Order: sequence, then structure tokens, then C-alpha cells
Amino acid sequence: FSSPVPASLYSGFALVIFGEIIRLWAVSYAGGATRTRRVGAHKLVTTGPYARTRNPIYAGNIFIYFGFAWAADIWLPWFSLFVLGFFGLQYYLIILLEEEKLQEL
Repeated sequence: FSSPVPASLYSGFALVIFGEIIRLWAVSYAGGATRTRRVGAHKLVTTGPYARTRNPIYAGNIFIYFGFAWAADIWLPWFSLFVLGFFGLQYYLIILLEEEKLQEL
């Protein structure tokens, strides 16, 4: 289903790089505790990218995913809806776990 062209490759990889920059910026504020499978933040971060969105790492991941889809020039509407639903469910379940830690902090 892929039909990449130079324009889609360049613009798609630009989205991937943008998403990775967001992720790196977020981790620079939140620290390494965000890189584990356990919710274990030491403090509540409300500065930097966290002042603009609840979890910029999730936003970065979504930019990265769509960047790769854009680079491959795959625009199947049902596939994009499936992926948005998957991200929504995945992050909803993670956020439920994070809520406990946020209340504690």
C-alpha cells in the first residue's frame, strides 16, 4: 500500500524529527523516570513542554507515527482511524495508572 515519493519522504521524515525533538525536550524536563515501565516520577513537572500539554512524549510519539506514514505515502482512512483508536486506548489506559501518581504528587 506504500507509494513513497521524494516529497513524502522528506516531509514525513521532518515530522519524525519534529516528534523526536518533542520527546527529547520532554525527557530533558521530566528526567529518566519517564523511561521505565513503572510510574515512578519524583516530582510533578509543569514547566517546559509540560506547561503546554499533559504529556508531550505521547504527542511526540504520534508525530513520529504519522511522519512514517506520511513518508511511506500511506493514507488509508480506515488505517489512520484504527491507529488513532489504538493510540487513544493505549494512552487512556496508561493515563489511568498515571493519575494515581499525579494525585500523590
